Amino acid sequence: AELKNMGINFTHVIEIQVDDEVIVKRMSGRRVHPGSGKNYHIDFNPPQIEGKDDETGEPLIQREDDKPETVLKRLAVYH
Repeated sequence: AELKNMGINFTHVIEIQVDDEVIVKRMSGRRVHPGSGKNYHIDFNPPQIEGKDDETGEPLIQREDDKPETVLKRLAVYH
């Protein structure tokens, strides 16, 4: 309804089905360099040195919303 109020109309919707385990792995594997915002993934795009930004060597963080327990809570709300 909100999109319609904004004048956005669509005729099709795509639904992508992904197992929860895959979503948790993808999201909980993300790491971020706080200074630059550069993103890594421990499996799919790892830094050269584990836990360190490739350019600065500074520590990477896992955002609170990327932690497995948070992802699982979000999925529970979605389902």
